[in-house]
Amino acid sequence: MSTDKSENMFWPDISTLEKAEGVAKGSCGIPIFVASITILVVLYGYFFSPILGITPWALIDASIFGLIAYGMFRINRLVSVLGLFFYIWSQVDMLTTQGAGFSVLAVFFMIFWFNGIRGAFKYHKLKKQADSVEQVTT
Repeated sequence: MSTDKSENMFWPDISTLEKAEGVAKGSCGIPIFVASITILVVLYGYFFSPILGITPWALIDASIFGLIAYGMFRINRLVSVLGLFFYIWSQVDMLTTQGAGFSVLAVFFMIFWFNGIRGAFKYHKLKKQADSVEQVTT
């Protein structure tokens, strides 16, 4: 546990290039987790009994979340933003069709995902500044 009081897991520091990169890349674990759980639920439902009416078609969702995770790991801002919208849309869809969704875990995921978006935008801003300083000095 960190003794530094400036560390905040709900609003991490992204003031340097390394910290912004860490926050941006670290948030790609969320879509990996979502894709993994989706695959496990589909497999369980296929071999035993479906959970919440989730069918093998949900493997498409898992694939999309896998691609989103890859894009987030590459620190792609557009993929990060669209991925958050897709995650929110899937939560709303699950809420309206099965009556399940928007749990406390989903809210935490959205907060961490948003921080990943912050990190991606800050990373590219700092990278552009570093590149322009490097061009001026050479």
